Amino acid sequence: MKVLLAQKDINLNTTNKNGTMPLSIAAYNGPEEVVMMLRERFNVDLNTEAEDRQRPLLISTCHGHQGVVNVIFEQNEINPYTPNKYGQANSPEPHASVKNMKEC
Repeated sequence: MKVLLAQKDINLNTTNKNGTMPLSIAAYNGPEEVVMMLRERFNVDLNTEAEDRQRPLLISTCHGHQGVVNVIFEQNEINPYTPNKYGQANSPEPHASVKNMKEC
């Protein structure tokens, strides 16, 4: 993390060799502070999708990370019903109901 924070010109809207983005990892693991840092310091697009066609909102909802969901929704241009690049809807609502997330 220290190495990442020391970087000035780094593009974190890219994927690694497995098609995973740093934001996807943060959404999966749930530290909302990391998601906030990626958004604020590195201008990461919270609505972007990784190569697996999942957006951070769906990932964080599926793993029960309400704090991350809240951070993502703070970005006003998030639309949970936007289809992915293959035209598939990735609505988080079914997952939210399973995780008892009333605010989704």
